[in-house]
Amino acid sequence: MHAFAKVCVCVLAAGRSQRMGAPKLTAPFAGTTLLDRALDAACAGGVGHVAVVTGANRSGVQAVMAAHASAAAPGGDLPAVCEVHNAAWEQGQGTSVAAAARHAAAHGFDALLLMVADQPFLSAAHLQALVRAYAADHAGVGGPATGEGALPGAPALPAAYLSCVGERCGNPCLFDACCYDALMALDGDEGARAVLRGSPGLQVARVPFADALLFEDADTPADFARLERLAAREATSAWEGRGLLQAQKRAGCQAAACPETKEACHA
Repeated sequence: MHAFAKVCVCVLAAGRSQRMGAPKLTAPFAGTTLLDRALDAACAGGVGHVAVVTGANRSGVQAVMAAHASAAAPGGDLPAVCEVHNAAWEQGQGTSVAAAARHAAAHGFDALLLMVADQPFLSAAHLQALVRAYAADHAGVGGPATGEGALPGAPALPAAYLSCVGERCGNPCLFDACCYDALMALDGDEGARAVLRGSPGLQVARVPFADALLFEDADTPADFARLERLAAREATSAWEGRGLLQAQKRAGCQAAACPETKEACHA
């Protein structure tokens, strides 16, 4: 990853979970919460400052944030995790994206990485892949990706990076700073997709993933229950896999003398 890329990772967590019928981000989910899983991915990614856009259920979201904020070291002039409150959250997700863009612009970030908090299988690796793609394209470019300040004669660089699984594209997604004005103008139910649709000349890069579960999100009680079962199964498989690996390592160690001590290892 190129050091010049200063990225703000924004977790959109302002919705009222209308289809769920109750706050879903802070409800128990597979031993944790959806918001905890989102913040685990955002913080573990190591790709930049994390901002959480709050709105409905603000106090519940703040309570979950507190544990992650206290565990993270401060970075620069901002805490590693901070709240960006969207007082206009009832007007739709577009206002939350606009709030995130204002925050990123005010603090001089090169790019804004947007993620929603209800995709339980989103991981730090997904976020890192988007930032790596952006940094590789923009290394050494001092100006914005498109428009005024672009290198003379150089082809336009991608200004938006979308996660893609097969033919489907969606969140998380990353936008260069040249998109901030358009993102800040959003004010309705539709999020960043409106900027893509309204900017036909915008260069867009698609970052492919093989993870079929990436775009799964918990909108309804049925979704929530189904994804919780999948997450629990995934966690069990991971633990079983680690246990098998450790058993195999122990068996291998006991089968031969340690190359350092020339004695049998019984770890």
